[in-house]
Amino acid sequence: DWSSDVCSSDLWSAAGASLAVGDADGHPAIWRQAGGSWALVSAAVLDAVPGTGNLTAVAHGPAGWIAVGLTAKGGSTYPLVLASADGVTWQPVAALADVAGSDVEFLGVAAGSDGYAVVGRQMIGGRAFAVLWWSADLRMWVQGANGGLDGRLTASTANAAAATATGFVAVGSHGALAAIWTSPDGVHWNLSNVS
Repeated sequence: DWSSDVCSSDLWSAAGASLAVGDADGHPAIWRQAGGSWALVSAAVLDAVPGTGNLTAVAHGPAGWIAVGLTAKGGSTYPLVLASADGVTWQPVAALADVAGSDVEFLGVAAGSDGYAVVGRQMIGGRAFAVLWWSADLRMWVQGANGGLDGRLTASTANAAAATATGFVAVGSHGALAAIWTSPDGVHWNLSNVS
């Protein structure tokens, strides 16, 4: 199921399987491998996604699998969030996509014992600013503080996230500087700029 128009963005192994996410022929895609060959498992749910796009990150946590990314249609971007209990059957996570709104790009996701952190950026009126979201169960979502960044003075983006023994960490940029956000709970984030 791999072709020359395939790009893999992220890979995660857990629960006896490996999942890769990215895009195929300009559309979001998920592949799964569990002891045999890789198979495309996302076609049924992603055939209904309008426009083009890609999945940028995948993770496995206490409530199952999550994959995040974006779709684009008519000059606007929209967040794309999918969840699966088994890595085979996927469904959209409308709760997060709806509250995040349009012009959001989800770029990273992390899963730990405290739940899930999804990070990226939002564009509003030409301003770009980092967005960070948290959920314990993939159903209820809370937007985390991004250090007061709103894109008015300097653009910011959270590109990736990881779970740690004490919470979560996200990395990205704030203007020309590298930025690191740390959080004990996925909701309260502290920003540090690195020169």
